[in-house]
Amino acid sequence: AIREDNGNILGFVKKYKDFSFYWILNAGHMVPSDAPYASRVMLNAITHPEKLHDWRSGCCDRKRSD
Repeated sequence: AIREDNGNILGFVKKYKDFSFYWILNAGHMVPSDAPYASRVMLNAITHPEKLHDWRSGCCDRKRSD
């Protein structure tokens, strides 16, 4: 799960080999507008995976700035 610092679940990610599927909650096709923090976490995970915790643990090391 993708979580905020307070524990709220923002979405989920499934990974298999080189494929990742992100399901962002409370967002339509305009994810950056509907869920800006979750979309930023998702993009950071894609572009800088070494900077984030294991997604299966359910949290990230980024602080929310929205």
